[in-house]
Amino acid sequence: MDTAKNGENKNIAYVGIGEIISGDENNILKISSLGSCIGVVLFPKENINLKVAVMGHIMLPYSPKDGEKKIRNRWGPAKYADKAIPTMVEMMEKLGVKTENILAKLVGGANMFGHGSKTLAIGKNNEKVTKKLLSQHKIHIQRSFTGGDIGMSVSYDVEKNLLIVQPTGGTPIYL
Repeated sequence: MDTAKNGENKNIAYVGIGEIISGDENNILKISSLGSCIGVVLFPKENINLKVAVMGHIMLPYSPKDGEKKIRNRWGPAKYADKAIPTMVEMMEKLGVKTENILAKLVGGANMFGHGSKTLAIGKNNEKVTKKLLSQHKIHIQRSFTGGDIGMSVSYDVEKNLLIVQPTGGTPIYL
């Protein structure tokens, strides 16, 4: 995680591939580049008087099973959706938000590796597994902007519960 300040005097916390970070009303959480990866933001329902959130940058759907060859992991706990989502839910609970009061926003999951290839449908698989895991935790997806074939950057203002998606070469989308 790298931090900077923006014009509103909020800390900008950058989320790298495989990272999960939390923030409060003084933070903007940012992923600079999403392609086939999925960006997930967990935040409390409006009736919960907490301005906190957790953002993860998920790279792949499933972690290797026992006995499979494991590649040296240079990424953090959000590399795999099956590890990231439970970790993110746990982080929200530690911030004081019960699971039944958590909502989600999703972005990314683009098809960056060619059309029509099931073996290279990483973005679609990331989206499918992430949605499945959120559903298993009974977390409603409030908004999403997924799929397509272009990358994007993402900023989430915790205080305003505002996700800004900036598609490469496109117009910002406010979720």
